[in-house]
Amino acid sequence: MRPSHDVGRLSSSRGGPAPTGASLAEEQSSSHGPAIEIENLDFQYSDRPVLNNVNISVPQGACLAVIGPNGSGKSTLCKILQGILTPPKTATTRILGHPCGSQEACRAISYCADNDHLPQFLTGAEFISYCLSLRSPAPLKNRDLREATADIFERLGMAGRHNDLMESYSHGMLKKAQIAAALLAHSPVIISDESLNGIDIEAQMTIEDALLDHIRQGGTQIICSHDFAMLDRCATHVAMLDYGNLVEFSTVDQLRARHATIRDLIVGYMGLEGDGDGRD
Repeated sequence: MRPSHDVGRLSSSRGGPAPTGASLAEEQSSSHGPAIEIENLDFQYSDRPVLNNVNISVPQGACLAVIGPNGSGKSTLCKILQGILTPPKTATTRILGHPCGSQEACRAISYCADNDHLPQFLTGAEFISYCLSLRSPAPLKNRDLREATADIFERLGMAGRHNDLMESYSHGMLKKAQIAAALLAHSPVIISDESLNGIDIEAQMTIEDALLDHIRQGGTQIICSHDFAMLDRCATHVAMLDYGNLVEFSTVDQLRARHATIRDLIVGYMGLEGDGDGRD
């Protein structure tokens, strides 16, 4: 009998009303400390300010939607949380109580990028095995990892492709491989920067189920995306950036008391109508 893995509980079929991120967050205990702490965060490239006095605190078992126009500082924020960029000493940035960039913080994170620059000379299974080998201790043993990899590839619509070289993968398949690695790593925090772009709708639904299941288990997510429908289903908190300024930070429930959806928030703030971008 195949051993049970967390991702094995996911289903691409949805019977009955689907839980949202906000409803699942209510199930989490309030006794846990914050998963993400950002205080007095300023950042600039050379003499160009990118983030201005950003303050965010997100509890464990939450999903933070980071929204805003292109160039508003979303990706820079993700890089700071990963420890790729170092903020000034006047700022506080922590993951699960550990300074961003520390070994403890980095071990707690899985990152799904907005690009598909992955090692083409590896198979999908080898890529996932490599990603998980960087964890200590490894989340899955060899046999369990092989079976879990085959299982999640099948659930993401790539049955049997885990043994193929990644040079044969499409753009969407490379995105799915990143997400598969993040889910199998069982990381407490998953950071996703436009990682669902280019993925077919059936796989998106399966991934949404995975994200909600991650929240249910106490995991925390940070999702930068322009897919507002997906964010409405998964997010518990919303942070909106504009020209590096945090112009909105609230829970989804607080937001819905003032706006119908996350999309309505950004449309209303930017004065958009229809599909225009509202900017010169």
